[in-house]
Amino acid sequence: MKNTKIISIALNIKKYFLGYNSNDKVRRESSSGGVCKTLIIEGLRSGYIDGVYTLKKTDKYPYAEGEFYTKENIPDYCDLPNSIYHSVMACTNVNRIERCNRLMIVGTSCQLRALEKIAKSRCNELIKICIFCKQQKTLDSTRFLAKIIGEKINNDKKFYAQYRGTGWPGIVKINNSSLPWHRAAQLPFGRRLWTVPGCDVCGDSYGIESNADITLMDPWIIRERNELGENINNGTYRKKD
Repeated sequence: MKNTKIISIALNIKKYFLGYNSNDKVRRESSSGGVCKTLIIEGLRSGYIDGVYTLKKTDKYPYAEGEFYTKENIPDYCDLPNSIYHSVMACTNVNRIERCNRLMIVGTSCQLRALEKIAKSRCNELIKICIFCKQQKTLDSTRFLAKIIGEKINNDKKFYAQYRGTGWPGIVKINNSSLPWHRAAQLPFGRRLWTVPGCDVCGDSYGIESNADITLMDPWIIRERNELGENINNGTYRKKD
């Protein structure tokens, strides 16, 4: 795709790619290079896919919900959320999916397994993009982050949160305060605190059991922090018929 820069690395029988959006603004403001957003938007613009079910931003908690996009309502990059580290019911709007030829669904492994039950009957070809996920968090994790930077999340759940973006690995912003991602992740992720219970029994972070076509993840350790953003695409797990 014209807005993506890809570096291919062959490891065993799988294919690995380091990629990011070639627009520096999109790359910097996205979670990790903007690859997922690029696949969605440029896939629709090019006609490679006919429909996409993914998350869109909203103005009320949990500040994201499922949406079905086609060439008639292609989203802008700013319409799609970055990584969200509080629970979102991604499948609640699955009935918005209309019949199409080639459909892409985007989500974590557990979300893909649920989405596929409806999506596979509404298309001729289904493409599954998995967001690598080791653990999802409850809102208490965000409340903890807010507290250590002097902010508060009230019971009405009206707050602003940015969990990633502004370079890589990014900045966490809650209301009017911020802290570096590496500091924000130390306790919630490093000690597995405030984790959604189902994540404790999930063994499919990469989406292998959900037969994902591509898994998107950050290149932790092998890449150093930078002011833009980078993303490693881990795919392809299965060969298309």
